[in-house]
Amino acid sequence: MSYLQLEFFVFLALVVAVYYALPLRARPYVLFASSLAFLYFRSVYDLLFAVALCAIAWAGGMLLQKEKPARASVPNSTSAPQQIHTSGRISAPQQVTASGRISAPQRARVLLAVFLCALVGTLAVMKLTRVLAHFTGDTLSLIQPVGISYYSLSLIGYVLDVYYGRVEAARNPAKFCLFALWFPAVLQGPFSRYGTLSEQLSSGHRFQYESFCKGLQLILYGLLKKMVVADRIALYTTQVFGNINSYSGVQLLLGLILRSLHLYFDFSGCMEIAEGISELFGVRLPANFRQPFFAQSAAEFWRRWHITLGEWFKDYVYYPVSGTQWCRSIKRYVYKRRGMAASNLCAMLIPLAIVWILTGLWHGTGLPYLLWGLYWFCLIGGSSVFGKQCKQLAKLLHINMQAGSWKLFRMVRTFALFTIGRWISMDNGAAVFVRMIRVKQIGTLFDRSIETIGWNRYDILVVAAALLVQLMIDLYKEKHPEESLRDIIGSCNLLVRWLIYDAAVLCVLLLGVYGFDYNVADFVYMQF
Repeated sequence: MSYLQLEFFVFLALVVAVYYALPLRARPYVLFASSLAFLYFRSVYDLLFAVALCAIAWAGGMLLQKEKPARASVPNSTSAPQQIHTSGRISAPQQVTASGRISAPQRARVLLAVFLCALVGTLAVMKLTRVLAHFTGDTLSLIQPVGISYYSLSLIGYVLDVYYGRVEAARNPAKFCLFALWFPAVLQGPFSRYGTLSEQLSSGHRFQYESFCKGLQLILYGLLKKMVVADRIALYTTQVFGNINSYSGVQLLLGLILRSLHLYFDFSGCMEIAEGISELFGVRLPANFRQPFFAQSAAEFWRRWHITLGEWFKDYVYYPVSGTQWCRSIKRYVYKRRGMAASNLCAMLIPLAIVWILTGLWHGTGLPYLLWGLYWFCLIGGSSVFGKQCKQLAKLLHINMQAGSWKLFRMVRTFALFTIGRWISMDNGAAVFVRMIRVKQIGTLFDRSIETIGWNRYDILVVAAALLVQLMIDLYKEKHPEESLRDIIGSCNLLVRWLIYDAAVLCVLLLGVYGFDYNVADFVYMQF
Protein backbone atom coordinates (compact mmCIF):
# COMPACT_ATOMS: atom_id res chain seq x y z
CA MET A 1 0.00 0.00 0.00
CA SER A 2 1.31 3.42 -1.00
CA TYR A 3 0.13 6.92 -0.14
CA LEU A 4 -0.90 7.35 -3.79
CA GLN A 5 -3.12 4.31 -4.22
CA LEU A 6 -6.91 4.52 -4.17
CA GLU A 7 -6.94 1.67 -1.65
CA PHE A 8 -4.92 3.79 0.75
CA PHE A 9 -7.43 6.64 0.68
CA VAL A 10 -10.25 4.18 1.32
CA PHE A 11 -8.21 2.85 4.25
CA LEU A 12 -7.56 6.39 5.49
CA ALA A 13 -11.24 7.34 5.29
CA LEU A 14 -12.19 4.28 7.34
CA VAL A 15 -9.54 5.03 9.97
CA VAL A 16 -10.69 8.66 10.27
CA ALA A 17 -14.34 7.60 10.59
CA VAL A 18 -13.62 5.00 13.28
CA TYR A 19 -11.21 7.32 15.11
CA TYR A 20 -13.75 10.11 15.62
CA ALA A 21 -16.66 7.71 16.21
CA LEU A 22 -15.04 6.12 19.28
CA PRO A 23 -14.50 7.72 22.72
CA LEU A 24 -11.31 9.70 23.37
CA ARG A 25 -9.82 6.92 25.47
CA ALA A 26 -10.06 4.40 22.61
CA ARG A 27 -8.72 6.65 19.86
CA PRO A 28 -4.98 6.01 20.42
CA TYR A 29 -5.66 2.28 19.97
CA VAL A 30 -7.28 3.03 16.62
CA LEU A 31 -4.07 4.73 15.52
CA PHE A 32 -2.02 1.81 16.82
CA ALA A 33 -4.13 -0.77 14.99
CA SER A 34 -4.17 1.27 11.78
CA SER A 35 -0.36 1.62 11.82
CA LEU A 36 0.04 -2.15 12.17
CA ALA A 37 -2.60 -2.74 9.49
CA PHE A 38 -0.81 -0.36 7.11
CA LEU A 39 2.41 -2.38 7.36
CA TYR A 40 0.46 -5.64 7.16
CA PHE A 41 -1.15 -4.60 3.89
CA ARG A 42 2.31 -3.88 2.52
CA SER A 43 3.84 -7.14 3.72
CA VAL A 44 3.57 -9.46 6.71
CA TYR A 45 7.36 -9.57 6.73
CA ASP A 46 7.55 -5.76 7.01
CA LEU A 47 5.15 -5.83 9.94
CA LEU A 48 6.89 -8.63 11.86
CA PHE A 49 10.35 -7.15 11.31
CA ALA A 50 9.26 -3.67 12.46
CA VAL A 51 7.51 -5.01 15.57
CA ALA A 52 10.56 -7.13 16.46
CA LEU A 53 12.88 -4.13 16.22
CA CYS A 54 10.46 -2.07 18.32
CA ALA A 55 10.45 -4.82 20.94
CA ILE A 56 14.25 -4.66 21.16
CA ALA A 57 14.24 -0.88 21.60
CA TRP A 58 11.38 -1.00 24.12
CA ALA A 59 13.18 -3.63 26.20
CA GLY A 60 16.36 -1.55 26.00
CA GLY A 61 14.55 1.51 27.27
CA MET A 62 13.01 -0.37 30.19
CA LEU A 63 16.35 -1.86 31.26
CA LEU A 64 18.20 1.44 30.89
CA GLN A 65 15.53 3.19 32.96
CA LYS A 66 16.49 1.02 35.94
CA GLU A 67 20.09 2.26 35.65
CA LYS A 68 19.07 5.90 35.38
CA PRO A 69 21.03 7.39 38.33
CA ALA A 70 24.59 8.66 37.93
CA ARG A 71 24.44 9.36 34.23
CA ALA A 72 25.37 12.73 32.76
CA SER A 73 23.26 14.22 30.00
CA VAL A 74 24.64 14.84 26.56
CA PRO A 75 24.25 18.30 24.98
CA ASN A 76 21.70 18.70 22.25
CA SER A 77 21.34 21.26 19.50
CA THR A 78 20.35 23.96 22.02
CA SER A 79 23.37 23.45 24.25
CA ALA A 80 26.04 26.07 24.58
CA PRO A 81 29.34 25.29 22.79
CA GLN A 82 31.31 25.26 26.04
CA GLN A 83 29.15 22.37 27.31
CA ILE A 84 30.30 20.00 24.61
CA HIS A 85 33.48 18.90 26.34
CA THR A 86 31.55 17.25 29.17
CA SER A 87 29.11 15.28 27.04
CA GLY A 88 28.93 11.56 26.91
CA ARG A 89 30.89 10.98 30.15
CA ILE A 90 29.71 8.85 33.04
CA SER A 91 29.52 11.06 36.09
CA ALA A 92 30.37 8.34 38.58
CA PRO A 93 34.16 7.85 38.67
CA GLN A 94 33.93 4.52 40.46
CA GLN A 95 33.15 1.79 37.91
CA VAL A 96 33.53 -1.26 40.21
CA THR A 97 32.20 -1.39 43.74
CA ALA A 98 34.16 -2.64 46.77
CA SER A 99 32.32 -5.96 46.55
CA GLY A 100 33.64 -6.49 43.03
CA ARG A 101 30.30 -5.95 41.33
CA ILE A 102 29.92 -3.78 38.29
CA SER A 103 28.47 -0.40 39.25
CA ALA A 104 25.23 1.06 37.89
CA PRO A 105 26.93 3.46 35.43
CA GLN A 106 29.01 0.66 33.99
CA ARG A 107 25.97 -1.62 33.62
CA ALA A 108 24.13 1.20 31.85
CA ARG A 109 26.96 1.65 29.38
CA VAL A 110 27.09 -2.09 28.70
CA LEU A 111 23.34 -2.21 28.15
CA LEU A 112 23.48 0.82 25.88
CA ALA A 113 26.25 -0.77 23.82
CA VAL A 114 24.31 -4.04 23.48
CA PHE A 115 21.08 -2.44 22.31
CA LEU A 116 22.79 0.05 20.02
CA CYS A 117 24.74 -2.80 18.43
CA ALA A 118 21.47 -4.67 17.87
CA LEU A 119 19.70 -1.68 16.28
CA VAL A 120 22.62 -0.22 14.34
CA GLY A 121 23.83 -3.68 13.31
CA THR A 122 20.42 -4.63 11.95
CA LEU A 123 20.27 -1.44 9.88
CA ALA A 124 23.84 -1.99 8.62
CA VAL A 125 23.08 -5.58 7.57
CA MET A 126 19.98 -4.46 5.70
CA LYS A 127 22.00 -1.78 3.93
CA LEU A 128 24.71 -4.26 2.96
CA THR A 129 22.17 -6.48 1.24
CA ARG A 130 21.88 -3.82 -1.44
CA VAL A 131 25.60 -4.04 -2.15
CA LEU A 132 25.47 -7.82 -2.28
CA ALA A 133 22.45 -7.65 -4.57
CA HIS A 134 24.67 -6.14 -7.27
CA PHE A 135 26.71 -9.35 -7.29
CA THR A 136 24.13 -12.02 -6.48
CA GLY A 137 21.04 -10.64 -8.21
CA ASP A 138 17.99 -8.82 -6.90
CA THR A 139 16.76 -11.53 -4.55
CA LEU A 140 18.80 -10.27 -1.60
CA SER A 141 17.23 -6.82 -1.84
CA LEU A 142 13.85 -8.40 -1.08
CA ILE A 143 14.79 -8.89 2.57
CA GLN A 144 15.06 -5.13 3.14
CA PRO A 145 11.97 -4.12 5.15
CA VAL A 146 10.19 -0.98 4.06
CA GLY A 147 10.85 2.07 6.23
CA ILE A 148 13.72 0.54 8.21
CA SER A 149 16.00 3.51 7.48
CA TYR A 150 13.49 5.74 9.22
CA TYR A 151 12.06 3.89 12.19
CA SER A 152 15.45 2.39 13.09
CA LEU A 153 16.92 5.88 13.58
CA SER A 154 13.90 6.87 15.66
CA LEU A 155 14.44 3.79 17.83
CA ILE A 156 18.16 4.52 18.22
CA GLY A 157 17.36 8.09 19.22
CA TYR A 158 14.82 6.86 21.78
CA VAL A 159 17.30 4.49 23.42
CA LEU A 160 19.87 7.27 23.65
CA ASP A 161 17.29 9.69 25.05
CA VAL A 162 16.40 7.22 27.80
CA TYR A 163 20.07 6.62 28.57
CA TYR A 164 20.82 10.33 28.88
CA GLY A 165 17.69 10.92 30.94
CA ARG A 166 15.93 13.13 28.40
CA VAL A 167 12.75 11.03 28.46
CA GLU A 168 11.18 8.40 30.69
CA ALA A 169 11.11 4.91 29.21
CA ALA A 170 7.79 3.88 27.70
CA ARG A 171 6.04 1.35 29.91
CA ASN A 172 3.22 0.65 27.46
CA PRO A 173 4.62 -1.31 24.48
CA ALA A 174 1.65 -0.43 22.27
CA LYS A 175 2.16 3.28 22.95
CA PHE A 176 5.84 2.93 22.12
CA CYS A 177 5.20 0.92 18.96
CA LEU A 178 2.73 3.55 17.77
CA PHE A 179 5.41 6.24 18.07
CA ALA A 180 7.90 4.26 15.99
CA LEU A 181 5.47 2.96 13.34
CA TRP A 182 3.03 5.87 12.95
CA PHE A 183 1.80 5.06 9.45
CA PRO A 184 1.96 8.51 7.79
CA ALA A 185 5.66 8.79 8.70
CA VAL A 186 6.92 5.20 8.69
CA LEU A 187 7.87 5.09 4.98
CA GLN A 188 9.84 8.32 4.56
CA GLY A 189 9.74 10.24 7.82
CA PRO A 190 9.98 12.96 8.97
CA PHE A 191 11.92 11.90 12.07
CA SER A 192 10.17 12.69 15.32
CA ARG A 193 11.31 12.48 18.94
CA TYR A 194 9.53 10.21 21.37
CA GLY A 195 9.02 13.02 23.85
CA THR A 196 7.02 15.13 21.39
CA LEU A 197 5.25 12.68 19.06
CA SER A 198 4.23 10.02 21.59
CA GLU A 199 2.26 12.46 23.71
CA GLN A 200 0.28 13.61 20.68
CA LEU A 201 -0.50 10.09 19.53
CA SER A 202 -1.41 8.67 22.94
CA SER A 203 -3.91 11.40 23.84
CA GLY A 204 -7.08 11.22 21.81
CA HIS A 205 -7.93 14.40 19.91
CA ARG A 206 -11.36 15.88 19.42
CA PHE A 207 -12.46 16.73 15.91
CA GLN A 208 -11.37 20.23 14.89
CA TYR A 209 -12.77 21.44 11.62
CA GLU A 210 -9.95 23.93 10.94
CA SER A 211 -7.17 21.41 11.58
CA PHE A 212 -8.97 18.79 9.49
CA CYS A 213 -9.30 21.16 6.54
CA LYS A 214 -5.65 22.17 6.78
CA GLY A 215 -4.70 18.52 6.68
CA LEU A 216 -6.70 18.02 3.50
CA GLN A 217 -5.02 21.09 2.00
CA LEU A 218 -1.56 19.65 2.67
CA ILE A 219 -2.50 16.24 1.25
CA LEU A 220 -3.79 17.86 -1.93
CA TYR A 221 -0.68 20.04 -2.23
CA GLY A 222 1.55 17.01 -1.80
CA LEU A 223 -0.36 15.07 -4.46
CA LEU A 224 0.07 17.98 -6.87
CA LYS A 225 3.82 18.05 -6.26
CA LYS A 226 4.24 14.31 -6.63
CA MET A 227 1.80 13.25 -9.34
CA VAL A 228 1.72 16.34 -11.54
CA VAL A 229 5.30 17.64 -11.28
CA ALA A 230 7.70 15.00 -9.94
CA ASP A 231 6.32 12.08 -11.92
CA ARG A 232 6.19 14.16 -15.08
CA ILE A 233 9.83 15.20 -14.69
CA ALA A 234 10.68 11.53 -14.12
CA LEU A 235 9.38 10.74 -17.61
CA TYR A 236 12.36 12.65 -19.01
CA THR A 237 15.05 11.72 -16.49
CA THR A 238 14.23 8.00 -16.48
CA GLN A 239 14.50 7.76 -20.24
CA VAL A 240 17.67 9.85 -20.51
CA PHE A 241 19.66 8.16 -17.75
CA GLY A 242 18.34 4.75 -18.68
CA ASN A 243 20.25 4.95 -21.99
CA ILE A 244 22.80 7.74 -21.78
CA ASN A 245 24.58 6.81 -25.04
CA SER A 246 21.52 7.82 -27.04
CA TYR A 247 21.50 11.42 -25.89
CA SER A 248 23.75 14.44 -26.16
CA GLY A 249 25.73 16.05 -23.36
CA VAL A 250 23.41 19.03 -23.02
CA GLN A 251 20.39 16.73 -22.83
CA LEU A 252 22.13 14.87 -20.03
CA LEU A 253 22.96 18.18 -18.32
CA LEU A 254 19.31 19.17 -18.52
CA GLY A 255 18.51 15.76 -17.08
CA LEU A 256 20.81 16.38 -14.10
CA ILE A 257 19.11 19.70 -13.38
CA LEU A 258 15.67 18.13 -13.68
CA ARG A 259 16.81 15.23 -11.51
CA SER A 260 17.46 17.68 -8.66
CA LEU A 261 14.05 19.26 -9.12
CA HIS A 262 12.44 15.84 -9.30
CA LEU A 263 13.91 14.85 -5.95
CA TYR A 264 12.65 18.05 -4.32
CA PHE A 265 9.08 17.74 -5.61
CA ASP A 266 8.95 14.00 -4.93
CA PHE A 267 10.31 14.15 -1.38
CA SER A 268 8.68 17.37 -0.24
CA GLY A 269 5.39 16.20 -1.76
CA CYS A 270 5.54 13.02 0.31
CA MET A 271 6.34 15.03 3.44
CA GLU A 272 3.30 17.22 2.90
CA ILE A 273 1.09 14.18 2.40
CA ALA A 274 2.44 12.70 5.65
CA GLU A 275 1.98 15.96 7.56
CA GLY A 276 -1.51 16.39 6.13
CA ILE A 277 -2.61 12.88 7.09
CA SER A 278 -1.34 13.44 10.63
CA GLU A 279 -3.24 16.72 10.91
CA LEU A 280 -6.48 14.87 10.11
CA PHE A 281 -6.04 13.26 13.55
CA GLY A 282 -4.83 16.44 15.28
CA VAL A 283 -1.17 15.33 15.24
CA ARG A 284 1.58 17.73 14.16
CA LEU A 285 4.73 16.36 12.54
CA PRO A 286 7.90 18.50 12.38
CA ALA A 287 8.55 20.40 9.16
CA ASN A 288 11.18 18.82 6.92
CA PHE A 289 11.69 21.55 4.30
CA ARG A 290 12.04 25.33 4.34
CA GLN A 291 12.60 26.68 0.80
CA PRO A 292 15.93 24.82 0.40
CA PHE A 293 16.79 26.28 -3.00
CA PHE A 294 16.89 29.76 -1.48
CA ALA A 295 19.91 28.71 0.59
CA GLN A 296 23.09 30.69 -0.06
CA SER A 297 25.58 28.12 1.23
CA ALA A 298 25.96 24.38 1.58
CA ALA A 299 25.54 24.54 5.36
CA GLU A 300 22.38 26.63 5.07
CA PHE A 301 21.00 24.26 2.45
CA TRP A 302 21.13 21.35 4.89
CA ARG A 303 19.41 23.47 7.52
CA ARG A 304 16.54 23.79 5.05
CA TRP A 305 16.55 20.34 3.38
CA HIS A 306 15.55 17.16 5.25
CA ILE A 307 15.66 19.19 8.45
CA THR A 308 14.77 16.36 10.82
CA LEU A 309 17.55 14.10 9.52
CA GLY A 310 20.11 16.86 10.03
CA GLU A 311 18.87 17.46 13.57
CA TRP A 312 19.03 13.73 14.32
CA PHE A 313 22.67 13.47 13.23
CA LYS A 314 23.53 16.66 15.08
CA ASP A 315 22.03 15.52 18.39
CA TYR A 316 22.93 11.83 18.28
CA VAL A 317 26.24 11.83 16.38
CA TYR A 318 27.87 15.27 16.18
CA TYR A 319 27.54 16.32 19.84
CA PRO A 320 28.29 12.90 21.37
CA VAL A 321 31.39 12.49 19.18
CA SER A 322 32.50 16.00 20.16
CA GLY A 323 32.32 14.97 23.80
CA THR A 324 34.29 11.72 23.54
CA GLN A 325 37.61 11.39 25.33
CA TRP A 326 39.58 10.70 22.13
CA CYS A 327 38.12 13.75 20.39
CA ARG A 328 39.01 16.00 23.32
CA SER A 329 42.50 14.49 23.39
CA ILE A 330 43.02 15.39 19.73
CA LYS A 331 41.75 18.89 20.45
CA ARG A 332 44.24 19.34 23.31
CA TYR A 333 47.06 17.98 21.17
CA VAL A 334 46.30 20.47 18.37
CA TYR A 335 45.91 23.30 20.90
CA LYS A 336 49.44 22.75 22.26
CA ARG A 337 50.98 22.89 18.79
CA ARG A 338 48.75 25.15 16.72
CA GLY A 339 46.75 27.27 19.15
CA MET A 340 43.12 27.75 20.06
CA ALA A 341 41.79 28.56 16.57
CA ALA A 342 43.21 25.36 15.05
CA SER A 343 42.03 23.36 18.07
CA ASN A 344 38.43 24.60 17.74
CA LEU A 345 38.49 23.96 14.01
CA CYS A 346 39.73 20.42 14.55
CA ALA A 347 37.03 19.83 17.16
CA MET A 348 34.44 20.85 14.59
CA LEU A 349 35.82 18.96 11.58
CA ILE A 350 36.27 15.55 13.22
CA PRO A 351 32.60 14.99 14.22
CA LEU A 352 31.47 16.73 11.02
CA ALA A 353 33.40 14.20 8.92
CA ILE A 354 31.83 11.29 10.83
CA VAL A 355 28.36 12.80 10.43
CA TRP A 356 28.70 13.14 6.66
CA ILE A 357 30.22 9.71 6.15
CA LEU A 358 27.30 8.20 8.07
CA THR A 359 24.81 10.42 6.25
CA GLY A 360 26.15 9.20 2.92
CA LEU A 361 25.94 5.57 4.00
CA TRP A 362 22.42 6.13 5.34
CA HIS A 363 21.29 7.34 1.92
CA GLY A 364 22.86 4.37 0.17
CA THR A 365 25.71 1.91 0.40
CA GLY A 366 28.61 1.76 -1.99
CA LEU A 367 31.33 4.09 -3.19
CA PRO A 368 29.04 6.70 -4.86
CA TYR A 369 27.23 7.51 -1.63
CA LEU A 370 30.43 7.49 0.38
CA LEU A 371 31.88 10.02 -2.07
CA TRP A 372 28.62 11.97 -1.85
CA GLY A 373 29.01 12.24 1.93
CA LEU A 374 32.66 13.29 1.67
CA TYR A 375 31.69 15.84 -1.00
CA TRP A 376 29.27 17.59 1.37
CA PHE A 377 31.77 17.38 4.21
CA CYS A 378 34.37 19.14 2.05
CA LEU A 379 31.89 21.86 1.08
CA ILE A 380 30.64 22.56 4.61
CA GLY A 381 33.98 22.02 6.31
CA GLY A 382 35.80 24.06 3.67
CA SER A 383 33.44 26.99 4.16
CA SER A 384 34.36 26.97 7.87
CA VAL A 385 38.09 26.66 7.23
CA PHE A 386 38.28 29.33 4.52
CA GLY A 387 35.31 31.47 5.54
CA LYS A 388 37.44 34.36 6.77
CA GLN A 389 39.59 34.36 3.63
CA CYS A 390 36.51 34.34 1.40
CA LYS A 391 35.14 37.41 3.17
CA GLN A 392 38.48 39.17 2.78
CA LEU A 393 38.55 38.31 -0.93
CA ALA A 394 35.02 39.63 -1.39
CA LYS A 395 36.03 42.86 0.34
CA LEU A 396 39.13 43.13 -1.85
CA LEU A 397 37.00 42.71 -4.98
CA HIS A 398 34.49 45.29 -3.67
CA ILE A 399 31.63 42.81 -3.70
CA ASN A 400 28.51 44.06 -1.97
CA MET A 401 27.55 41.05 0.13
CA GLN A 402 24.04 42.46 0.69
CA ALA A 403 23.26 43.06 -2.97
CA GLY A 404 20.34 41.11 -4.40
CA SER A 405 22.40 40.03 -7.41
CA TRP A 406 25.08 38.53 -5.15
CA LYS A 407 22.46 36.65 -3.11
CA LEU A 408 20.92 35.34 -6.34
CA PHE A 409 24.34 34.18 -7.52
CA ARG A 410 24.88 32.31 -4.25
CA MET A 411 21.47 30.62 -4.55
CA VAL A 412 22.24 29.47 -8.09
CA ARG A 413 25.66 28.28 -6.92
CA THR A 414 24.10 26.26 -4.09
CA PHE A 415 21.64 24.65 -6.49
CA ALA A 416 24.55 23.79 -8.80
CA LEU A 417 26.43 22.23 -5.87
CA PHE A 418 23.36 20.19 -4.99
CA THR A 419 23.05 19.01 -8.59
CA ILE A 420 26.73 18.00 -8.64
CA GLY A 421 26.08 16.03 -5.48
CA ARG A 422 23.20 14.24 -7.16
CA TRP A 423 25.52 13.38 -10.06
CA ILE A 424 28.18 12.01 -7.68
CA SER A 425 25.65 9.65 -6.10
CA MET A 426 24.75 8.09 -9.46
CA ASP A 427 26.03 4.59 -10.21
CA ASN A 428 26.78 5.61 -13.81
CA GLY A 429 27.95 9.11 -12.91
CA ALA A 430 31.38 8.65 -14.56
CA ALA A 431 29.81 7.53 -17.83
CA VAL A 432 27.44 10.51 -17.77
CA PHE A 433 30.37 12.89 -17.25
CA VAL A 434 32.34 11.40 -20.15
CA ARG A 435 29.32 11.65 -22.42
CA MET A 436 28.74 15.28 -21.44
CA ILE A 437 32.34 16.18 -22.33
CA ARG A 438 32.54 14.31 -25.63
CA VAL A 439 29.10 14.91 -27.11
CA LYS A 440 27.89 18.45 -26.49
CA GLN A 441 25.47 19.18 -29.39
CA ILE A 442 23.99 22.36 -27.90
CA GLY A 443 21.53 22.57 -30.77
CA THR A 444 19.60 19.57 -29.46
CA LEU A 445 18.02 21.86 -26.87
CA PHE A 446 16.42 23.97 -29.59
CA ASP A 447 15.58 21.53 -32.42
CA ARG A 448 12.48 20.19 -30.62
CA SER A 449 14.10 16.78 -30.19
CA ILE A 450 13.54 17.21 -26.45
CA GLU A 451 9.84 16.67 -27.12
CA THR A 452 10.60 13.06 -28.06
CA ILE A 453 12.46 12.18 -24.83
CA GLY A 454 9.55 11.04 -22.69
CA TRP A 455 7.91 14.44 -23.09
CA ASN A 456 5.79 16.39 -25.51
CA ARG A 457 5.09 20.10 -25.71
CA TYR A 458 2.18 19.68 -23.30
CA ASP A 459 4.45 18.16 -20.64
CA ILE A 460 7.01 20.95 -21.03
CA LEU A 461 4.32 23.60 -20.51
CA VAL A 462 2.95 21.83 -17.43
CA VAL A 463 6.40 21.52 -15.82
CA ALA A 464 7.31 25.14 -16.65
CA ALA A 465 4.03 26.44 -15.20
CA ALA A 466 4.42 24.28 -12.08
CA LEU A 467 7.96 25.55 -11.49
CA LEU A 468 6.76 29.14 -11.81
CA VAL A 469 3.90 28.60 -9.35
CA GLN A 470 6.22 26.87 -6.88
CA LEU A 471 8.71 29.71 -7.16
CA MET A 472 5.98 32.23 -6.34
CA ILE A 473 4.83 30.17 -3.34
CA ASP A 474 8.38 29.82 -2.01
CA LEU A 475 9.08 33.50 -2.51
CA TYR A 476 6.02 34.39 -0.47
CA LYS A 477 7.00 31.94 2.29
CA GLU A 478 10.53 33.31 2.33
CA LYS A 479 9.38 36.92 2.65
CA HIS A 480 6.53 36.18 5.09
CA PRO A 481 7.71 33.24 7.24
CA GLU A 482 5.27 34.15 10.01
CA GLU A 483 2.25 33.84 7.70
CA SER A 484 0.61 30.66 6.41
CA LEU A 485 -0.80 30.35 2.92
CA ARG A 486 -3.22 27.77 4.27
CA ASP A 487 -4.59 30.33 6.73
CA ILE A 488 -4.93 32.86 3.92
CA ILE A 489 -6.84 30.38 1.76
CA GLY A 490 -8.98 29.42 4.74
CA SER A 491 -9.88 33.06 5.38
CA CYS A 492 -11.24 33.50 1.85
CA ASN A 493 -14.96 33.35 1.28
CA LEU A 494 -16.57 30.00 0.57
CA LEU A 495 -16.77 30.45 -3.21
CA VAL A 496 -13.09 31.37 -3.60
CA ARG A 497 -11.98 28.55 -1.31
CA TRP A 498 -13.86 25.91 -3.24
CA LEU A 499 -12.70 27.30 -6.57
CA ILE A 500 -9.12 26.82 -5.38
CA TYR A 501 -9.80 23.33 -4.05
CA ASP A 502 -11.68 22.25 -7.18
CA ALA A 503 -8.90 23.58 -9.41
CA ALA A 504 -6.30 21.63 -7.42
CA VAL A 505 -8.34 18.41 -7.56
CA LEU A 506 -8.84 18.80 -11.31
CA CYS A 507 -5.11 19.35 -11.77
CA VAL A 508 -4.39 16.08 -9.97
CA LEU A 509 -7.02 14.19 -11.97
CA LEU A 510 -6.30 15.72 -15.37
CA LEU A 511 -2.58 16.53 -15.20
CA GLY A 512 -1.37 13.72 -12.95
CA VAL A 513 0.85 11.09 -14.55
CA TYR A 514 -0.94 7.79 -14.93
CA GLY A 515 -0.69 4.87 -17.27
CA PHE A 516 0.04 1.19 -17.60
CA ASP A 517 3.69 1.46 -16.53
CA TYR A 518 3.09 3.90 -13.68
CA ASN A 519 4.29 2.58 -10.32
CA VAL A 520 2.52 4.36 -7.48
CA ALA A 521 4.96 2.97 -4.91
CA ASP A 522 7.99 4.77 -6.28
CA PHE A 523 8.87 7.53 -3.84
CA VAL A 524 12.58 8.30 -4.19
CA TYR A 525 13.42 8.42 -0.48
CA MET A 526 11.75 5.06 0.12
CA GLN A 527 14.83 3.61 -1.57
CA PHE A 528 17.14 4.95 1.15
